[in-house]
Amino acid sequence: MDDEAFKGRYNTELSSEEESQYQDWIKTETAKRKRDVSKDEIDYDMRGDWKAGASRDARGHGADTFKKPNHPTFSENSQYHNVPDEEGNVQVGGKWVQDKKGRYVGFQPSETNARHWPDWALQQYLSKAEPGIKLQKRKP
Repeated sequence: MDDEAFKGRYNTELSSEEESQYQDWIKTETAKRKRDVSKDEIDYDMRGDWKAGASRDARGHGADTFKKPNHPTFSENSQYHNVPDEEGNVQVGGKWVQDKKGRYVGFQPSETNARHWPDWALQQYLSKAEPGIKLQKRKP
């Protein structure tokens, strides 16, 4: 499902000095996490995340703000939600579903999610990355 074409798209512009600092941060994070975090650039605006302070939750997940349209849980909370691509197609993010107590319990994919990820792959991703979150039916 990884789309190398997205690595060079939907990225926050950095000055040459910022780019150098960003590359140093990537090296540090790669060593700290013991995996090449630059691979996340395929479906996540790592530069934007870095520039915003690179906040992570306890699981190491970044905010939806920087998810690219090809990320499995690209949502309406992304800065790229409702942004047209090169062909003029508007990229619409999915929706996180909450229960009455405000807990996240599901993810309802959009047509944009469906273009990049079949339901079985989305469910597999949710099972691994978002335990307890159920894939909801897509609205037409």
